[in-house]
Amino acid sequence: MMSRLLPILGSKYPIIQGPIGELNDPKMVAAVSEAGAFGMLALGFVTDLDKIKRMINEVRELTDKPFGANLMIAMNPHNEAILELLAEAGIKTVTTSAGAPKKIYPKIQELGLKALHVVLAAPLAAKATAAGADAVVVSGTESGGLRTTGPESTNFILIPLVCDMVDVPVVAAGGIADRRGYRAAMALGAEGVQIGTALLAS
Repeated sequence: MMSRLLPILGSKYPIIQGPIGELNDPKMVAAVSEAGAFGMLALGFVTDLDKIKRMINEVRELTDKPFGANLMIAMNPHNEAILELLAEAGIKTVTTSAGAPKKIYPKIQELGLKALHVVLAAPLAAKATAAGADAVVVSGTESGGLRTTGPESTNFILIPLVCDMVDVPVVAAGGIADRRGYRAAMALGAEGVQIGTALLAS
């Protein structure tokens, strides 16, 4: 069965590059997209719209393949302006994290963008789809980045649980670094994976 994720991303493979903060630059995004995966600009803490335009242009100079951007909902007061800029630039898909999706998804839908929301727990996946997320990224305890202070679950627990709860594509994030991790995620019901450290290291 073909992944329902691919039409959302527009990439050859159902692999998303994790947005790894300041370590993530346009050259890396372009290289990931050129290889057939989905490159992702990390815009969580970027508030300078001119800088974002420059970053988008730098990626465009290096690839004509699809790429997206990650927005951290609770961390950046300029998200709505950033979304408008992304839409004007022809970017069609974003991921959102670190905040309640209902705050920003009306704007995402108004602009005609597709969006995946990153969740750390199964109940949040149901809330994200209710808010309008086209897919969810399940970030197990193996993942880096911002985490909670409470107990968390691993991908082997979260992925099948979320797949049974929601009717949108599920992407597995955390601890996936080779074909074995990719296949394991797919066997658990995911339709794609998000990889950060392994792509950074390569």
